[in-house]
Amino acid sequence: MRRVSDALTQLSKRVGFRIIPGLGERVIYRELFPTGLTMIDAKEFGAMGLGHVASRQELREMMAALQLPEPAQPSDSQPSESQAAEPTPDIAA
Repeated sequence: MRRVSDALTQLSKRVGFRIIPGLGERVIYRELFPTGLTMIDAKEFGAMGLGHVASRQELREMMAALQLPEPAQPSDSQPSESQAAEPTPDIAA
């Protein structure tokens, strides 16, 4: 495993990508996958044990390490989809 890690580190410097900590092998991921849930959907499956808490923290750390930009918020000055889709009436000259 160490050789793979070293190779990825060298490759990341040459090609230009970041290496971040990933998700560990956890039973909870195998349990949630068939139902299409992730640890972000914690409200869907009720009470959480220590494994759930640890895996949610692991997911948060991975998302933070990705350094993704925040999603853009729609501004009030732009027309909504329904307003933009309305045809303009023809005006006879």
